Amino acid sequence: MTPFNYGKLNLGLLESWPLAGRAADCELIAQRDGGTWRRLFPDQAFLECGPEGSFDRVLAFPSHNPPGRIQDKLCFFYTGAGAKTNPAQGIPMAIGLATIGRDRFAGLAHWRNIPPGIVVTKPFKFPASQLAINIEYVEHTPMRLAVTNADGSSIPGYSAEDSGVTVDPGRLYSWARWRDKPDLTELVGKDVVLRFEVQGAVLYGYRFTAAPAD
Repeated sequence: MTPFNYGKLNLGLLESWPLAGRAADCELIAQRDGGTWRRLFPDQAFLECGPEGSFDRVLAFPSHNPPGRIQDKLCFFYTGAGAKTNPAQGIPMAIGLATIGRDRFAGLAHWRNIPPGIVVTKPFKFPASQLAINIEYVEHTPMRLAVTNADGSSIPGYSAEDSGVTVDPGRLYSWARWRDKPDLTELVGKDVVLRFEVQGAVLYGYRFTAAPAD
C-alpha cells in the first residue's frame, strides 16, 4: 500500500492483485493514530482501472508518494497498464493522473426524489464563529442545517428552516448561514449538535474557522 498523512487521519491506497474477476486496482484505507488500518469500502475501487481499450484497462497502481495539491485539487500519479495485444511484446504501460477535490475522499450522497437524508453529529463544543460545508450539489436542492443543544432541543434562530448555505461554484467549501445571524460567535464554547438535511447532494465534510467568508 501507499500510506500518507492527511490531517488527523492516515490514509492509504491498498493495491489489489486479483487472480480473476477483477482488475488490479486500489481501495481506500484509513487509520487513526494508534489504531488499526481499516478498509473503508471493501472490494470497491478508489483508484480504478479504465474502460475497454484504455491505457489503464488492467492495472492502476499509484506512485509511492502522497498526492500533490494544486489549489483545490489533489493529484495522484499512477502507473496504468493496458491489455497485451502482441504476444512477443510486454504489457504496455504509461503514467496516468487522477484528481479529486480537496477533502473529497468519501461522501454521503442522497437523491432529491425521496425524503432527505439526515446526518446528526455527536455533541461537541462549538469551536469558532464560522462554519464551512464541503458539499457538491447533484440537483438544485439547497441543504438545510440545524444547530441544537447537546440534548437535541432547539436553539432559537438556528433551525433548519432558518438556515442556508451560500454556494460558490468556484469553491469546494460553502458557508453556512442562518437568517438573522451574521455569524456564529454566540455559539462558541457551547455543547451543540449539528443536524444536516441532505437532498440531491453529496456531503463530504465540514470545518470551523474564525475567518469571515471571503
